[in-house]
Amino acid sequence: MNSKRSNDKLEYLFLIDTLTLSPGATAQCALMIADTLAIQGNAVSILTLGYSDRNYCLNSNVKVFEVKSLLYTVYYGANSNKTSAKNRIAYFVNTFIKYCFFALHRNYFNAFLSKRILRRAKDIIKGSNKKPVVVSFSEPFSTILFGARLKQEIKNGIFWVAYEMDPFALNYTRPIEDREQNEAIERDALRLADLIVFADGIKEENDKQDYLTEYEDKSISLSLPNLKLPPAINDTTHTKSECLKSKGSPIILIYTGMFYHEFREPKPLINILSNANFDYELHLYGSIDRSLFSDYPVVYKHCVFHGRLDKKTCDRACANADILLDVQNDIRNQIPSKLLTYMSLGKPIVSFYSPGAEIGKEYLNEYPLALTIRKDKTTDHTTSDLFNSFCTTKHEIIDRSILNEVLAPYLHENIVKQLEHAIAQHRSL
Repeated sequence: MNSKRSNDKLEYLFLIDTLTLSPGATAQCALMIADTLAIQGNAVSILTLGYSDRNYCLNSNVKVFEVKSLLYTVYYGANSNKTSAKNRIAYFVNTFIKYCFFALHRNYFNAFLSKRILRRAKDIIKGSNKKPVVVSFSEPFSTILFGARLKQEIKNGIFWVAYEMDPFALNYTRPIEDREQNEAIERDALRLADLIVFADGIKEENDKQDYLTEYEDKSISLSLPNLKLPPAINDTTHTKSECLKSKGSPIILIYTGMFYHEFREPKPLINILSNANFDYELHLYGSIDRSLFSDYPVVYKHCVFHGRLDKKTCDRACANADILLDVQNDIRNQIPSKLLTYMSLGKPIVSFYSPGAEIGKEYLNEYPLALTIRKDKTTDHTTSDLFNSFCTTKHEIIDRSILNEVLAPYLHENIVKQLEHAIAQHRSL
């Protein structure tokens, strides 16, 4: 790493599960923080299992080290439309082994815990000129477990920051019967952390459980930016006309992301589109199983499955869309990063939410080109009429220049400043 950097700058090693193609919200947040730290003159490295889009969101000063995993490669290969029979067989074999392993110690199985990753991390740290700061981001929680293992083996050689973006024991996708076991694993791992970072609101939920209060002296809660958009964007001087498609041209609807069993299902989207009274094309970007839609021929015939593509391609497609679609998670503390990306484009947005998980709806209340629909109302005639009217109405889209100005204060610089201050304080203890 560069020895010419000023003495007040640090050397960071970020542990991020995967950066391949279009990363999820956790990876995007981690990348933004890494990029900001690098721009400020810090030496920043990233250790990851998968990384193919070399130009995505990374400053040239950020070094990426990839340790390929068979499990990771096979898993994502099996979701491809062009998967070979060999990869599919390997995927099912690995899945079988995975569940056998889960039966013995289900919470520790993950490719990120391999010895190859550990050796690579030690090699990177060996080349540091000063005690590096290792930052692990959950989920998956395996990066936190790996941070604990690295801290244990190197002892005082690193300053480990456990960034708890998605607390393990309180993860809503985990079986509730495993809560006690997960709490024990989380408590044991975080015992070794030098600093524990929580997003505001998530830490408070953990405190109610009482199992992390013993680490209060080394925990901080970073305030999330106030993402309420000012009334200025409703000013017609900041809008421009966008005409509807000419007759005979379908309306382009775009969804980016994935679907997950139980807490982000495609059914609300399918329900509403089943009663669409206009011609449309539904373009789906991400690892989306066609079978989720194939049982609904009225909708399926309008679908175009693009698979996993790089972020630039997805953003370009969204910028050319007529309507952007969002299906929110049924998780009450999830930060809707996709919605911020959508809003930055100034396009009309249709978003589906569940009662009790309305954080995304609250953000969109400040955005004038949004239609929010409750998931349990998508079969109602009134809701269908609202959706059809919204999609076929001529919209005055928001000028992107004013949106960039409005969203600028909510970039990661604010989070990075808080993080740097906390690290400086705890390193001096």
